[in-house]
Amino acid sequence: MNALLQNPIFKGLSENHIEKLFTQIYYRKKSFNAEEIIAVRNDPCEVLNILIDGSIRGEMFHFSGKIIKIEDIDAPDTFASAFLYGERQKYPVDVIGNTKGEILQIPKTELTKLLKDKTVLTNFLDIISTRTQTLADKFWYHNFNTIREKFADYLLETAGKDQVQIELNKTQKQLAEIFGVTRPSLAREISEMEKEGYITCDRKLIKIHDKKALKNILVDE
Repeated sequence: MNALLQNPIFKGLSENHIEKLFTQIYYRKKSFNAEEIIAVRNDPCEVLNILIDGSIRGEMFHFSGKIIKIEDIDAPDTFASAFLYGERQKYPVDVIGNTKGEILQIPKTELTKLLKDKTVLTNFLDIISTRTQTLADKFWYHNFNTIREKFADYLLETAGKDQVQIELNKTQKQLAEIFGVTRPSLAREISEMEKEGYITCDRKLIKIHDKKALKNILVDE
């Protein structure tokens, strides 16, 4: 129950309310091990997957044989929720266990019953919208060649015209996933930009010393 209370689909609901909802639907639990294949790309997506324990990752196999990691997902999050409806109801990537864990699976017909609850419906729409926005961000940052360009653009976009100090609303791990780079690589680049005087970092607070210099990165790199 603790995992469900923390899951974004049930945000704002009490434990009693969640328990009542689950007495009205059918669901099942599925255990998995580290490196176990949970789903394969283009498999039918017919259940809402709630990761209640452990960690998974999404991967795609390039035609060249290269494996591309799309993202890591940790409990108590959901995955593939945006592919339950629409024309193409299939997993977009291979889903593999990073660790041992457990998934609570709610069939689509039962999820439709849950969505009659206004709070659950709003939360579900928020999840899908947020995922779509994240994909749009990833597409945008794909246009930049270097990590420095990606981070400079992110800082300028977040700061807007007037601000020179911002508070990051994402962790380095989240930013790295959006940029399509590793977290250590992003951390090194942020450290280098600080040493070179572009910015000053204090945990999530970042002060921009020269916006023109950051803009020049986007032009010159």
